[in-house]
Amino acid sequence: MPSRGAKALTLLIGLGLTLQTAALAARFVDTSQSWTERYINRLSDKGVIAAEPDGKFNPEKPVTRAQFAAWLVNVLSLEGQATPSASSYPDVKPTDWYFKSVEIARQNNIMSGYADGFRPNSNIQRAEMMALIARLLRSSTPDQAQTTEQLAKFKDGDKVPEWAKAAVVQDVLAGVFVNEAS
Repeated sequence: MPSRGAKALTLLIGLGLTLQTAALAARFVDTSQSWTERYINRLSDKGVIAAEPDGKFNPEKPVTRAQFAAWLVNVLSLEGQATPSASSYPDVKPTDWYFKSVEIARQNNIMSGYADGFRPNSNIQRAEMMALIARLLRSSTPDQAQTTEQLAKFKDGDKVPEWAKAAVVQDVLAGVFVNEAS
């Protein structure tokens, strides 16, 4: 099952990323055999993601909550917004590379934290990503029959957590997430 880049990038591209760049960013040395390469390159061209110092994207590496917050803020072109000088979360310091993205995500109601903080270094799960995208779409919530029908089309549809089922189907119906098995 694809991990880091595969699901996150498909979601971000599906969110409506419009590319109008004159120059292309450098390509990654570890994505040429991946079905996600075109998505990764689009996000790189837009300046949403960058290569690691070794030129790799590391598509099998998990995505942290901090990384996903930064990607969403970049995709939505919110990076220029003002942020407070003090952190809203005990586990995010103003000197952290992700401070501004986390604060922008919070103030725009894109992502929130937990009772103990934001948990910036925790890996974000696919269901969490899809719920965040669905929140941004603001589309109507599907009924139970529609949810059951759509999830049955996915080989792992029965593994979607109950709390995320409606959000996953909202994303599917909006064309944000495509079933690769189809």
